[in-house]
Amino acid sequence: MSAPEIQSGVPHHKDKLGYSSMSVRKWCIVETDVVGAILGVTGLPRYIIGEVDIRDRNLFVKVASEHAPGIIAKLNPAQIKGRKAKVKAA
Repeated sequence: MSAPEIQSGVPHHKDKLGYSSMSVRKWCIVETDVVGAILGVTGLPRYIIGEVDIRDRNLFVKVASEHAPGIIAKLNPAQIKGRKAKVKAA
């Protein structure tokens, strides 16, 4: 699966990004809730985050693999829409 094309002022180098998936439990949340939470707690730029796949009980977020451990560590104690996120590498 190729990295998604992301429109931003920062160049997106698909050949330099390896993507990892993360899963977090879903509570009637939308993509912007998750992306906002990740950007808010990590301070990373938007182009680090790729596709968000929302399913019935989980959702998966593709992120640049070198940032995945830091995102997981910072997002686990955080809350999304007032509920604690259970985040792990998928």
